[in-house]
Order: sequence, then structure tokens, then C-alpha cells
Amino acid sequence: KQWYQRRVAELEGNLEEETERRTTLEKALKRLERLLKELELQAMEDTQTIERQVEQIASVNNRNKQLKTQFADAVSSFLSGHCHVEANSLKLEIISNSNFKSSET
Repeated sequence: KQWYQRRVAELEGNLEEETERRTTLEKALKRLERLLKELELQAMEDTQTIERQVEQIASVNNRNKQLKTQFADAVSSFLSGHCHVEANSLKLEIISNSNFKSSET
């Protein structure tokens, strides 16, 4: 009879330990799930930020290209009115030189 009582007490102790471990693991799991959700949200926000920055870069590059063309047109117009230089050839040279320089940076 004592053996059964000791065995029951031992099993109850084991059950209590297992219950505590399970509770600890469930808490850890909840913490990890929250962390995962936070990291997923941060990754989504980072992706959106990168997409916006890529769009901004494309916009700046397009604006830069427009300004180079306007500059080349202005120089060409100025020189064709004041000098005997082939304006279109100079315009192409200005544009190609500025594209070369911008592609290096």
C-alpha cells in the first residue's frame, strides 16, 4: 500500500512538473508568435518604404533627364543664334556626355 502511495505521489509530482513546463513553453510560444508578427509587419513596412524610394529615384532620374535635355536645347538655341556651330551636333554631344557622367555615379 505504501508503494502505491509513493508511486502516486511520484506521478503527481511528475504531472506538476510537466504542467509547469507546458505553461512555460506556452508563454514562450506566445512571445515568439508576437515577435514573429512584429517582424512580419516591419518587413512589410520596409518593403513599402523600398518601393517608395525606388519610385522616387525613378522620378528624380526622369527629372534629371528632362533637365539635361532642356539644358542641351538652351545651349543649342543660344549657340545657333550667336555662333556658326552646328547646334544639333553640339546638343547630342552635351546629352551623351551628361549621360556618360551620370552613369558613372
